Amino acid sequence: MRRHWPQLCNLAAAGGSRRALEGMRTVRKIIMLLLMLTLGAVVPLRADEKILEIRVLPVRGKAPADIIVQAFISPDARNRSLVFVIDSPEMYASSSSDLEAERAPRTTQVRFRGVPGGEYQIRVMLVGSEGERARQVTTVAVF
Repeated sequence: MRRHWPQLCNLAAAGGSRRALEGMRTVRKIIMLLLMLTLGAVVPLRADEKILEIRVLPVRGKAPADIIVQAFISPDARNRSLVFVIDSPEMYASSSSDLEAERAPRTTQVRFRGVPGGEYQIRVMLVGSEGERARQVTTVAVF
C-alpha cells in the first residue's frame, strides 16, 4: 500500500477512479485506527488523578460483541481486589481480580465474550481492606 500511496493521491486529486477513492478511504481508516490506538495508550497515573479509572472497548459494537473493560488503579497498600460487572435486563456477568496491594499492576483487563445485543451498564469496584474504595460506572450499546 505504501508504494501505491502517491498514485492513489494523484488519481484522487484528478477526480480518479472509484477504486482509487476506495483505496484512499481504506488508508484513511487505517490511519485513524492507528491514531486511536496510539492515543489510547496507557499513561501512568499521576498523584492528582482518581484512584480508579476505567475504559471500555468498544463503546458501541455489533452483536455478539467482545467487551473489554480496563481498570487503571493507583498503587495503594489498601487495595485488595477489583470487581468487574456487566449488567442489563437480559444478561449479567461479573469477574473479580485479586490485587497485591501496592505491588499490583496499574492496569487490569477483563474480556466479556459474546455479549448479545442490548444496552449494558458496566461497573468496576475497587475493594480495599476496609471495603469499597472506589466505583466507576459507564454504559455500552451492542446492536
